[in-house]
Amino acid sequence: MNRLVQSPGHLVAVLSWVHLLALTVLWELIVLPEKPAYLWAAVKLLPLLIALPGIVRARSYTMQWASMLVLLYMAEGCVRGMAAGGASQLLGWAQFALAWAAFFGLILHIRPLKKAAKAAKAAAAQLPLAVQEQQERQSTPPAKIRAANFRNTPDA
Repeated sequence: MNRLVQSPGHLVAVLSWVHLLALTVLWELIVLPEKPAYLWAAVKLLPLLIALPGIVRARSYTMQWASMLVLLYMAEGCVRGMAAGGASQLLGWAQFALAWAAFFGLILHIRPLKKAAKAAKAAAAQLPLAVQEQQERQSTPPAKIRAANFRNTPDA
């Protein structure tokens, strides 16, 4: 598929991932910077930036590990939403919501792909047996088949 958006889940995942990235930049560098602001922002932004191209291109492997990664951002948002006050609390809940939306979009996009891959793997496992049986039938001379059939018939 060469379409930019491949499914509704992909669209949700890309939009929420980009917004989570923007929220992290806004939160850590502009609104409420911590003491080592650039270091903490780099630690939080680097995984988001590494996963972004794979999510935009809908690479299934990237989307799989990104769905596990985003759970860390969800947990941090929940902790900051419950523990902090003021703007930090609001930003924490916003991070939680965006991380949840990203997780939901990633899973919504990956699930049909995993089912199709599992079905293709099962079909591929059955195909060699059929091909092998067909090759055995073609390679056995007709005289041996008749002799084998004659020996297997019950005596009258």
